[in-house]
Amino acid sequence: MKSIPPSALPHFHGKVHEDPDSFLFEFDILCRSYDYSIESQKLKLFLATLKDSALHWFMGLGGNIITSWD
Repeated sequence: MKSIPPSALPHFHGKVHEDPDSFLFEFDILCRSYDYSIESQKLKLFLATLKDSALHWFMGLGGNIITSWD
């Protein structure tokens, strides 16, 4: 597993013009490129990609709501 530079991470803000499917596709490609194939790795990294209202929404879900990448 290679270290992913923070500047390489895509970001999702939760804005109307953003396509969540495109964002997740880009994120998945990045994870594959850096050998982040274990679910727990992807889930931890995913949090760093969320910004603004998307991050507030995610943090409001509470603990143990999302337990798998699927």
